[in-house]
Order: sequence, then structure tokens, then C-alpha cells
Amino acid sequence: MSVGHRTEAALEGVPFRVVDKNKRSRFQLCDLTKLMLIVTRRKSFAAPHGKGDEEWQAVADELNAVDTTSFSLRACRDKVAALIKKHKQESAASRRASGVAEEHTMLSDLIEAYWQLKYQFEEKKQAASDEAKRKQKRLATAGGKAMSKAALRLKRRKIAAAMEGVRRTPPTSDEDEEKNDEGSRRATPRDRGVYKMKWSGVTTAAEARAMH
Repeated sequence: MSVGHRTEAALEGVPFRVVDKNKRSRFQLCDLTKLMLIVTRRKSFAAPHGKGDEEWQAVADELNAVDTTSFSLRACRDKVAALIKKHKQESAASRRASGVAEEHTMLSDLIEAYWQLKYQFEEKKQAASDEAKRKQKRLATAGGKAMSKAALRLKRRKIAAAMEGVRRTPPTSDEDEEKNDEGSRRATPRDRGVYKMKWSGVTTAAEARAMH
């Protein structure tokens, strides 16, 4: 069984362990290898929002249970971040230097594996976020179009109702208008006077008889 497999087997089912200040708290090469093995296996980068400290405490507990060490969650988290940063810098320098082969160690391979897994996770997370935003935008656009169509249908119904009302109103014929005009012309001055006085409220019975 390889060192990595023996270490991973030793980490299975590790209970919570209280940090002992009397134990070693300075990282050595073997500690770094074990640390990267733990976080790569656990995929600590994928801890849910608000669960980061809980995840890194579990990492520290597992690491401290393997050996006589006393690493805090913050020390483990900061060390992993520092290792990844250094690995990126060394990889970039190696790519710029033509003909220089990278030196591979178990630690560097674990760092590279963790980095690649973290990158893929963040890419998928960003893609899911972008898709959710596009879906929300499509729904908002569809909702706006639906409201516009509803308003247009309502406007058309109102216009149709108004037109129907116009069609149902009986039109006044030219013959009726001519009769009304002829009746107005035939009215005598006396008739027009009585009509005017009635509407002005001053007509009396005597006045009406006098006019006849």
C-alpha cells in the first residue's frame, strides 16, 4: 500500500479531536502532503456558504488525528491558499522558461489536482449562475410581452364594443330631418311666441287666450 493510501485509510472515521497546544504546530513537508491529500479528498473548496469554518475545522481535526500535531482551522486554510498561490507562480515561470521540465512530487501533484478540481467547480458554479440570470431575464421579457399582448387585446375589445354601439344606434334619415325643418318653417309667429314663453316660464292662461 502506498503512503498516500495508508494516510487516506488512517483518516477514515476520524472522530473530533481537541487541539493540544503542547503538540507541534509548525508545518513540515509530510504535514503539507497529508493536508493536501485531505482537502483534495474532501473537496473543501465546495463547502456550502456559511459552512467554511466548519469544513476547515474538520480538515484540521483529521490532520491532527494522523500525527502529533496541533493545527488550527485558520492555519490549514491559509496554508492551502499559500500552496496554491506558490504552485501557480511556479507553473507560470516553468511555462515561460522554454525547455525546462517541471519537477513533479507527490505534494505538487496533489496541489495541482486540488487546484484543477477547484477551478472546475468554480466554472460550473459560474455557468449555473449565468444560466439562472438568463432564465430570469427570459421570464421577465416573456412577462412583459404577455402584459403588452393583454393590453392590446383589451384595447381591441373596447374599440369593437364602441363600434358595435355605433352600429346599433338607429340613424336619422334625410326624410326625418327634412320633416323637422319643414315643421319649424311652418310654425306661426304666435306658435313660436307661445313656445318661447312656455320655456321662459312667463306664459299665463290669459296671455294664451289673448294670443288666440
